[in-house]
Amino acid sequence: MKKLLCLALAVLMLFALAACAENPTPTEPKNDTAPATQAPDTQAPDTQAPETTQAPAPAEAPTPAEIEAAIAAALGEGDIATVDVTGDDLFKNPVGWLDQEKVKAYVSKEALVSARDPDKVAIAACEEDYADEAVSIFNESLAQSVSYAHLYNYGIAKAENARLYKVGGTVMLILAGASPDEDMDDEAKAKLALDEYAKIDAAIESLFGFVPENLAVIPEDNGSGGGLLGG
Repeated sequence: MKKLLCLALAVLMLFALAACAENPTPTEPKNDTAPATQAPDTQAPDTQAPETTQAPAPAEAPTPAEIEAAIAAALGEGDIATVDVTGDDLFKNPVGWLDQEKVKAYVSKEALVSARDPDKVAIAACEEDYADEAVSIFNESLAQSVSYAHLYNYGIAKAENARLYKVGGTVMLILAGASPDEDMDDEAKAKLALDEYAKIDAAIESLFGFVPENLAVIPEDNGSGGGLLGG
């Protein structure tokens, strides 16, 4: 009996082992594929290129006529250099002393009574390599005007505060402004002249954007009633 029981148990164990062999314990499959990750966006951000602006073209230099008109407007009734000097009379104005082949355009004006009033406006647009020589020639003319002002004791402050400007090839001799009253003392005459030239300087600055260096050379009075020392 025991033998039969043992045999039966052995058969049961055999069937159990066979069943385990046929049905292995399921294992979780290994996933060798890495999880998908989103690649970072490497595209450069859409930025708008900075808008480039073209530099404005440089403004053309004002013409002698435009410069003279601005001075006349600034002085108003104080402008007495209103007579055009042309043709054969041009030698009376320093423009006529220049090499005309090197002058592109000019304005040449003087006072109606030029024997009394020293006022003159001489503006010449020259070739640039001639501008320095034009300055020297204009200074020679100015020296004569200062000499006459001392000789006749009239318009001295106006003559001694004259402006001689050079911008590029444009050369400007400006001896202008309101004339003093006869009863003014020297201090009042000097103040009037400076006030008038301040108006002229403002007109020049409005055209060029700055006030150029005054290149006028004023000779000194030697006290002999019109004689001047070389400047």
